[in-house]
Amino acid sequence: MRQSYFSLDSVSVVPPGQKEPILPRVKKRFMESKVQNDARPAARLLTPKQAAEFLSVPEGTLAQWRSQSRGPVFVKLEGRLVRYRARDLENYIAGRVVEPAVDGGMRGNRERI
Repeated sequence: MRQSYFSLDSVSVVPPGQKEPILPRVKKRFMESKVQNDARPAARLLTPKQAAEFLSVPEGTLAQWRSQSRGPVFVKLEGRLVRYRARDLENYIAGRVVEPAVDGGMRGNRERI
């Protein structure tokens, strides 16, 4: 049995007008890509193209984020060779999960007189 190196199963966000949650679709698309699983999944390095596919953003967006010191952590090998660790991409996503407010979104909106 192949073991997944990221675990997004607990997160399911269904955008308006969509029938399927976003992250399971991303996971499915990523797992179906031509990327082969490594024996050491935690140390697996992805190209910027693979990382962009994983995050569902354009590859150019990752380049902009790197130049602005934003976005997920990346590894720079020998000059300009950039790679991403799968676990860093998973941590990046996990750190940006937004939970709805308990009070129905009225946080900070006081009744004005």
